[in-house]
Formats: sequence, structure tokens, C-alpha cells
Amino acid sequence: MNEFAENHLQPEHLVAMRVRLLIEEYRAVNQLLLFRLQAMEQRLPLTAAGIGALLVSTAALPRISQIILLIGLPFAILFWVRSILFHALSKEDAKYRIREIECEVAELCGEPVLRFQLEHPSATGPVGGRTAFQAIWLATIVGGIGLIVCYSLFATFVSRDMYLLLYALGLCLATLSASQALYRFALRQPGADG
Repeated sequence: MNEFAENHLQPEHLVAMRVRLLIEEYRAVNQLLLFRLQAMEQRLPLTAAGIGALLVSTAALPRISQIILLIGLPFAILFWVRSILFHALSKEDAKYRIREIECEVAELCGEPVLRFQLEHPSATGPVGGRTAFQAIWLATIVGGIGLIVCYSLFATFVSRDMYLLLYALGLCLATLSASQALYRFALRQPGADG
């Protein structure tokens, strides 16, 4: 393919072809970015409302259902926080690639042609932007509150010392796992220590 391109196409045609390919990649990455942003914005409030509704309804459930719900809900909360984190990381990667494409197209064209990320007000901050960072912290705060309420409800409705100890241990492990994931996200941010 390269020999054909070198033998039959002029350098300006190769540059034009490369710019077109980069612009197609730019469009595809922008679509991925929009999907990730919508997923975070829709998942965050809907899941938080669902978790709240489940916690409020715990008192009306039979005892065995309360136990099952209060054991399963922390894992659902942890899965939700981690999915928000992974959407935010993917969003960060997409915005970083968009910035790279804009720079590469500007270099090929001799002037800035695509400018969204290069001239965006958050261009000097974290690549994932404030939306991803805020979504992660909001999900963590809501998740932490949900875990505390689960613990409180479990202590109220079950109140068996051995079960309470195991439940507290499970909550601690879930919190440590979420904290580790957040720490890895913070390390990926420009200017973060570590």
C-alpha cells in the first residue's frame, strides 16, 4: 500500500488523504465521547434515585428480603460507582485523542483547523474535564451515603453481632475497592502527585 501511494500520489495528495482519515477518526471519537457523557449523565441520577427508593422501602419488606437487599445493595452500589469511573476514564481518553488529532491536523495543514479542545476553557486542566471529575466524586459521595445507610438499616433490622461484623467487613472491602479505583483515576490527571 505504501509503495503504491508513494509511486502514484503526490505528497499533497498524501497529506490531504491523511487529514481526511484523521477527520473521520475525529468524528468517531466525538461520537464515543457523546455516548460516554450521556451514559454518565443519565446513569448518575437514575441509579441514585433507585438506590434511595430501595433503601426507603426496606422497612416494608419481610425480614429475609431485608437481609438479601441489604447484603446485595452494597455490591450494586460498588458496581455503579465503578461503572461511572470507567465511563469517566473512557471520556478522558476520548478527549485526549481529540486533542491529539487537532494538533496533528494543525501540523499537517500549517494552521489550526480543528480547535474545539485546543481552545476550550478547560484545555489547561484535566483532560477529562470537570464533568468526569464531578461525576466520580458525586457517585462516590452518594455511594458512601448509601453504604452508611445500608449498614445502619442492617444493624436495625438484623442486629446479629456476627452478621453485623461480616457486613461491616464487606462494606470496608467495598469502600477500599472504590477508593483504590478513585486513586488510580486521580493519578491519571495531569498535575496530580504520584
